[in-house]
Amino acid sequence: MGRSPQDPPDPAADYASFPAATLAAGSEVVRAHGPRPPWWFSASGRFGLRPPRGTLYAADDVATALRERHGVITLAAVVHPAIAAQTRVSYLRLGRDWRCADIGHPDAAGFGVTRELAAAAPVLDPGTGAETYQAAPAWAEAFDRSGAAGIRYGARFSPGPDNAWALFGAAGDSERPAPAVRTITGETAFRLIGVTVSSRHSSATLTFATP
Repeated sequence: MGRSPQDPPDPAADYASFPAATLAAGSEVVRAHGPRPPWWFSASGRFGLRPPRGTLYAADDVATALRERHGVITLAAVVHPAIAAQTRVSYLRLGRDWRCADIGHPDAAGFGVTRELAAAAPVLDPGTGAETYQAAPAWAEAFDRSGAAGIRYGARFSPGPDNAWALFGAAGDSERPAPAVRTITGETAFRLIGVTVSSRHSSATLTFATP
C-alpha cells in the first residue's frame, strides 16, 4: 500500500517555528453559520479541536465562507430556501492579533505538510460510519499545542490564494474576542454571490460531497 498523501504530524515535534500568517487586530473576517452565536468554537470540521478546545471557521469573503459551510452546494446556480433559512453570515472584527500556522506557505513542505491537508475530501470511518478528515485534526492539535492561534489555509471549494481561517479557542461561545459587526440572512448572502434562492431546480434534490 502506498503512503498517504498527507501523513499525520510527528508527535514528538515542536511546530512553534512553523510558517505563520497573522490576522491583525482590527481585521474583519466573514463566517457562515447556523443558529448558534457567530463566535462558536466546536470540534466539527476539518480542523476541529477536541473539547475543552474548539475551532471556529472564517474566511476572507462571503463566497468562501458559504462554500466552507455548504461545500459544492454553493457552486450551483440555485439553492433551496430551506438551506438559506438555516444559514447566517456574520462579519467579525478581531479585537487582537491571531498568529496562525500558514499551511499554504512554501516552507510548510519542510514540515511534512502537503496541499492534501486542506483539500482532501473526508472519508468514512469503517468503525463508526462517521466522516473523518484523517490527518487534519491531528495537525490542528499539534499547532494548538505549539501555540498557534489557528490555521491559515486554502478553502477546498474556492480556488485561488489562501482565503480561509480555522481559529482556535475554548469550546462553545465562552471566548468572544469581539461582537459581530453585523449579521445578514442566508438569502441575502447567497444573492450577494449570485446564487438564486428558489425551490425550483434547486440543490435540495441533489446529493453533495462534504467540504
